[in-house]
Amino acid sequence: MSPKNNELQTPEKNSLFDEKRWGLPAEAVADLAERLRRIWSRFRACFTTQTRDTSEHAFVYLRGLLTMDQKRNYANISRRVIDPKEDGQNLQHFMSDSPWKGQAVFAQIQTEIQQRPKLRGGILTLDDSGDKRAGTESAGVSRQYIGRLGKVDLGQVGV
Repeated sequence: MSPKNNELQTPEKNSLFDEKRWGLPAEAVADLAERLRRIWSRFRACFTTQTRDTSEHAFVYLRGLLTMDQKRNYANISRRVIDPKEDGQNLQHFMSDSPWKGQAVFAQIQTEIQQRPKLRGGILTLDDSGDKRAGTESAGVSRQYIGRLGKVDLGQVGV
């Protein structure tokens, strides 16, 4: 699996990629794709298993989340970032069933925070938001803790 080249789309008026939409100068967004690749490369080792390197899936997922304006599900991310014929099953497997260790990601985050004196003494808050779901039409639906409900139920959770 190989993501399309790193270049972001050409900005259109009111597009997600239009720097004016975000109030940023062009030079601030000029190398965003390369910056994302550098960040991903620091976390890449977190997504390896005993038998496979699944880190490209992590890059695809992050790129999709950051570059898509709406309908960010596994199938749409795969179609947008990899190939229009992709169905998202590999990406869903990576996020749901692949045995990479989430704790390794948190350890890398802690290491990077400790290396930045300005961030010492602060806290990092991850806010998971869950929604109750039913049926088979939504990606990522399973029995899991839904904070808004205060219990385990069928739903989707995002962080």
